[in-house]
Amino acid sequence: MAEASLDCKVTGTDDRFIAYPHQRIYRSDSFDYYQLMQGLTVLVVHRQTRQFNRLSNLNLLPSSSLDPQWSAEPYQFFNGQCTARVDE
Repeated sequence: MAEASLDCKVTGTDDRFIAYPHQRIYRSDSFDYYQLMQGLTVLVVHRQTRQFNRLSNLNLLPSSSLDPQWSAEPYQFFNGQCTARVDE
């Protein structure tokens, strides 16, 4: 059976994103580690609770992710809850 993707919801917002099995780079006894956005983002998901922390190092970009006229944001950090996607 193929592994399911994760549908992750950011705490305190309506924002969601998907983590795909091919993006997982490491698995420990307690955590799954994913690489997103071509390496700019690391996602750590607790395997039992599926709670996550997501850190993006956006200051490596040439400009802001919001407006190309602005300087790049230094970091984004947020957390939330993931669930297995059932539509796959």
